[in-house]
Amino acid sequence: MSQSKTNHTVQIRAGGETVSYLDSHGAPSAVHLHAPRRSAGFWVHNRQVMSLRSTHVQAIIDDPPLFGLSAEQVHAAYKRHNERLGHEGRARLELIQQAARSGWVRVRHYGGRGRDYWSIGADNIERRRDTINLFVRFALEQGFAHRRQELFIAGYDDEQAERYLFRTGGLGGYADAYLQ
Repeated sequence: MSQSKTNHTVQIRAGGETVSYLDSHGAPSAVHLHAPRRSAGFWVHNRQVMSLRSTHVQAIIDDPPLFGLSAEQVHAAYKRHNERLGHEGRARLELIQQAARSGWVRVRHYGGRGRDYWSIGADNIERRRDTINLFVRFALEQGFAHRRQELFIAGYDDEQAERYLFRTGGLGGYADAYLQ
């Protein structure tokens, strides 16, 4: 798989596996691994975890081939929906779903103002279960996710959803069920 010129890679062990952490902020550092901003976003593919400096769709716009797309496809999606490039509307959803069909899993942490949860989106939850598991293990072991945080997982194509609420164990409940 290609790697964007703006990303830097660090190898990290998570659950006995090596994970490539791509940091689009610049040179990777423990600060980025242990304390992502309140609304941290990630793209995950196979054994790669990419931290975002902006939005998920901006990462696609910045490097379409990384996500299995061409610049022409990106511009065509925005033109088809009559939206400006980078707008968080219908073209964004279309592009995120196309990236998901190429094996990418979208992850966002929402924190602050009384909310603290993780949202994960994939084309098909069961097809991407290993990638989801890898990210959850990575986030818990690196200390920027906590077992009591809530987790919502959505499948774009399979139209499935999973919820791991605080009262049922949150990320810890997911980890107990899937990360043996």
